[in-house]
Amino acid sequence: MSSGTPHGLERSTAASERVASDTVPEPARGPARLLLDPVFGPFFAGKLLSTMGIWIHNIAAAIVVFQLTRSATLVGAVSIAQFAPQFLLTPLSGAHADRGDRRRQLVAGRLVAASGSGGLAVYILVVGLEGTAGAAAVIVAAFVVGIGFSIGGPAMQALIPSLVRRAELPSAVALNSVPFTIARASGPALGAVLVTAAHPAAAFAIAAASNLLFAIVIVAVRIREVARTRPRDTSVRGGLRHVRADSVLLALLAGAATVGIGTDPVITLTPSLADELGAGERLVGALASSFGVGAAIGFVVLGRARRVLGLPRLGTTGLLLLAAGFAALAWSGTAWVALSCLVVAGAGNDLLADGAHHAHPAARPRGAAGTGHGAVVGGLPGHPSAGGGRQRRRRRRDLGAGGTARGRAGRAGRRLVRPAGTCALGGVNAARGTPRDDTRLSATAGGRLDSAPTGRPP
Repeated sequence: MSSGTPHGLERSTAASERVASDTVPEPARGPARLLLDPVFGPFFAGKLLSTMGIWIHNIAAAIVVFQLTRSATLVGAVSIAQFAPQFLLTPLSGAHADRGDRRRQLVAGRLVAASGSGGLAVYILVVGLEGTAGAAAVIVAAFVVGIGFSIGGPAMQALIPSLVRRAELPSAVALNSVPFTIARASGPALGAVLVTAAHPAAAFAIAAASNLLFAIVIVAVRIREVARTRPRDTSVRGGLRHVRADSVLLALLAGAATVGIGTDPVITLTPSLADELGAGERLVGALASSFGVGAAIGFVVLGRARRVLGLPRLGTTGLLLLAAGFAALAWSGTAWVALSCLVVAGAGNDLLADGAHHAHPAARPRGAAGTGHGAVVGGLPGHPSAGGGRQRRRRRRDLGAGGTARGRAGRAGRRLVRPAGTCALGGVNAARGTPRDDTRLSATAGGRLDSAPTGRPP
């Protein structure tokens, strides 16, 4: 029985439906499904392990140098050695990430970083560490690791759009900061345990293995090629011209650099603080991890904080918490008080970073993912370096005898007042840009401004 519809029209309608079904994009997957993806999932796990290894190396290097020399200055030299290459080389590697093979660049960077940690582990086992000469070996290894970061950091951020579908970029960018948050909260504590319970060589060997494993993962996964939006100029000079022409971005970079300097004592001064509190090396890891725990808390409450405070006040609130945490830390006399102060400072750091990002969500030239990352990191003096700032008044008298733990902690803690003043100065610059009520995440931005500069490793 005929339906009254010509056969030619039926065939045409069916063909049109097939074409329409083929062209309809697949629905975007949420964060949970992205973690099970055969491309993004291994990338996420590899980055988590690698970032954990970075923090293990950082805290192990700080503890070892302080054990060898009892000098906070030489512990700071480790940070300078690690981040000086980033200040000099990251703008170049960022420009290369816009033009070259990002996968190869990331793998090369991780292999160089692995050689720095692994080479130090072998040196410790074969030669050993003693005195200033041993500290020099740790500083040289930090310099090699810093070169690896400089090579691979921009490529890692710029690779995100190649791992997921376009509609899934917001979820992927949000997930991209999770490995750093987890590693920052647990890596320092694990590094301190490895140094004290096992051997410093074991800590550096595990750090090297984590970077090597991430390089293997990047080689193994099938990363698709995506069309790149070529900006008019991807050179380093072009990036610098863009920064100079944008006063809001320039203010944010100056603020990020200042806050980065102010937060460096989370690594460089925690060995001295733990020593003054009369505790061992494990407290060094706990102190550094407590800052990460605070950042994790800030990450969890971030959505509610945005709604309650609004974007214009989010960064200011974070800045006040960060400065207050460091200021209180300067007068802490017990380990628990010091840990609590760093939790508060870490939460403030996370809120400040998110507020700074939303102050200029379209800070980079469209398509210049690597160059933009290089401009951000290149604008920092190695991110963490050595702090400045105004020192607060010395206490008239330490409570108790001068040799008590509280008195010694007070003297060491006063050195941590500088970061509070430095962070406040950075916040003044960061607050110059009026935050826009725009919660979109730029695909080429690689997440927030703290994806590399404001948390030590990139």
